Amino acid sequence: MNEFVRDERLVQKFALTTKWVIRRILRRCEAILGDRCGLSFASQTMRVWPYFRQPKRHSFVTTKLADKEANRTGNCRLCGKSAILRRSHIYPRFIFKWMAGTAAGTFRHAAKPNRPVQDGFKLPLLCHDCEQRFSARETWFARNLFFPFVNDGILPQEYDHNLFYFIISLAWRLTCLPRQAGPPEDLMENVDREWRQFLLNGQEFPKTYDVAHLILCNPDEKAKFAVKQLLSTDNFARYFGRNTDGTLVGWEDNFLVYIKLPCFLFFVPMTPLDERKFVNTRISHGEGNLLNRQEVTDPWITSILQQRASIVDDHWKDLNDRQTEKVRNELLRNPNSHWAKMFWSDVNAAAVRQRPTRQNIQGTKIGRNELCPCNSGKKFKYCCGATR
Repeated sequence: MNEFVRDERLVQKFALTTKWVIRRILRRCEAILGDRCGLSFASQTMRVWPYFRQPKRHSFVTTKLADKEANRTGNCRLCGKSAILRRSHIYPRFIFKWMAGTAAGTFRHAAKPNRPVQDGFKLPLLCHDCEQRFSARETWFARNLFFPFVNDGILPQEYDHNLFYFIISLAWRLTCLPRQAGPPEDLMENVDREWRQFLLNGQEFPKTYDVAHLILCNPDEKAKFAVKQLLSTDNFARYFGRNTDGTLVGWEDNFLVYIKLPCFLFFVPMTPLDERKFVNTRISHGEGNLLNRQEVTDPWITSILQQRASIVDDHWKDLNDRQTEKVRNELLRNPNSHWAKMFWSDVNAAAVRQRPTRQNIQGTKIGRNELCPCNSGKKFKYCCGATR
């Protein structure tokens, strides 16, 4: 930004200097030829000069910035007002800052594990005012629930209406993402209308789609996890303790929004579920208490968790040797971190699982300019071939 300001000042200085030089030349010409021609060059030419009094119109840097702002201008997805749209995080930003500070410094998308990124997914979605509405509830969740639970293992017993607002805001943002298939359009329109009305005023709670479930998943206390069938999952610590995940899930005529944050699971059903299979997981609209003794016996929820955890685990198998070494080096920067130690075993396990594939690759002849068989998308000479 400092470069843009410096370039803008240079343009203004050049415009003022040029204006002064032209004025002196015109006045000199007027003094010499004004009497003969009967014209006042300076007075006639200065009528055109107002176009040059605003050098921003002729500044290339300013034009580029204006085009960038114009591309972000649109209707806010929540309030519908025309404004400059903020690049809103689908998942709260403090999640990624915490993940970067406690283990590896970068993040990896499950679909492209060999391409590290610096921040979570963002989308031009909200105006400034609506972004502040969500930011206030995110700050409340981070200070009162997230950091005490993941850092110190302390679970605050009481919560208020901010928790329900925070969950619905996450679920609503996921429904705004582009999708190829999902729930029927009439159902999505009804859900969007009720949730938007609640998120705008914060007091009129949804009447139909007003159920939200929270499941705690602390890797240090696996015995207390609500879904007992998943305690033997190999990547339990990495998926339930570190990953962020979210999607719209459907089965037959049942639909829900699935949200996964480190150590926190959220289910927001769009169609009724059997509440008898959920013990101490439902979040009330106002004040309530969080209990460690939770239990979920719904087979559909169990299958969702198993499927999502296995998908992430399968993508880790595509991590090539070069990126695996980078992850190890990043973890070694925080050797005393509890989460880094927990993550280290999962990274080594992923490297062991992909080792047979590497041995098969070595038995075939691969051209240097061909794509690497590890599915990294790079040429062989820049990927696995570089290590040889």
